[in-house]
Amino acid sequence: MKSVSYRSSRTKKVSNKGTPKLNAPAAGDNIGNGLRNKWPNTAKEMDDMLGVPGRNVPDGPKTPGRGKVVWEPNKNTKIIYEQHLYHRNAPDFHKKPHWHLDTPGNSHQRYLPGENIPGQTFRLK
Repeated sequence: MKSVSYRSSRTKKVSNKGTPKLNAPAAGDNIGNGLRNKWPNTAKEMDDMLGVPGRNVPDGPKTPGRGKVVWEPNKNTKIIYEQHLYHRNAPDFHKKPHWHLDTPGNSHQRYLPGENIPGQTFRLK
């Protein structure tokens, strides 16, 4: 088998029969040509992934520490990063930092850092 290097630390192996076999990327790895397949840990990491800063939404009197940041990479997609420390009885996934993705037909879907980004991966800059 011969190996072909990609930008990631992973390699593509091709058998003698010509059937390509890809090693699965590790969590958060950049794959292929600047693609990312996992939700990042911070808003700054999403800024870096998309190549544009998100819009900070100020905390309100009833939402202290929310830290909401919004990106709209196209007219059909909204990405939200936030946390809800003020919801004392909520589960951890709601109180700790998490992501929401709004796309046509799928509004406010919740994801945790490190989970797979659904659909196609985001292209960096």
